[in-house]
Amino acid sequence: MSTSAIPLKMTPEHLVELLRGEALEQVRRGQPGAVLDFSGVTRIDAGAIKGLEDLARLAEESNVPLQLRGVGIEVYRVLKLLKLAEKLSFA
Repeated sequence: MSTSAIPLKMTPEHLVELLRGEALEQVRRGQPGAVLDFSGVTRIDAGAIKGLEDLARLAEESNVPLQLRGVGIEVYRVLKLLKLAEKLSFA
C-alpha cells in the first residue's frame, strides 16, 4: 500500500454519505490505496454497512486495497460478524 494515501476522515453524522460519495470515488479512480479513518465512529448502522459492503466489493473488483484505520472494537465486531472484516485491512 502506498504511504502517500491520505486518510478520508469518517464522521458519524456523514458516514453513509462519505462511503457512497468520496470514498467510492477514490476507489473508482483507482487511487493506490483508499484509507478510511474510522477513529470518530463508535457505531455503524444498516446504511453504513451497505455502503461499506458496496465499497469493499468495488475495491476487490478493481484490485484497489481498502484500509480502515482507528476502528473501535464495537464497529470491528459488527464487521467481523458480517464477514466484512476479511475483505478489508485494518491499521
